Amino acid sequence: GVRDRHFDNQMIRRQDYRLFHIDFNFIFGEKASLDASELGITKTLYNIMGDKYKVFVQLACDAYQVLRTYHKELIECMQTAFKFLYARDTVEDFIRKKLRLAMSNEDAKHWMTKKLVRAPQSTQTALKNTIHNLALSMQSSNSFSQDADGEDVLSD
Repeated sequence: GVRDRHFDNQMIRRQDYRLFHIDFNFIFGEKASLDASELGITKTLYNIMGDKYKVFVQLACDAYQVLRTYHKELIECMQTAFKFLYARDTVEDFIRKKLRLAMSNEDAKHWMTKKLVRAPQSTQTALKNTIHNLALSMQSSNSFSQDADGEDVLSD
């Protein structure tokens, strides 16, 4: 349910591969005009994890099953957290759809495993990150200096 995932919006600790997301501007189906695939796992992240990626897939699938098990509590929590932004039905429908609650646990786990295994090879994610990197490099090539009044001005 959280989109616009790229390396600037993810942090990982190399010691224990703990990953967490930051920047939640695109949630509940909203997305940037050019976005990564649904599970935007980059090749860089995949390479950092190396052999541990299989463990990550298993842990992610286990977490997905826990979310499915406690979907009622999750829906209630998200309805409360976002009550000023989204209608209760919108939140519930979105979570039910994303957790694939119409599927059996076995089918949902198989679906999630397949998505996670394929995610690092996504051309959509690679394209999004390439464009993002280009934009960052263009942004960093511009520098600021101060004019006589101490105001920041863009310099070439």
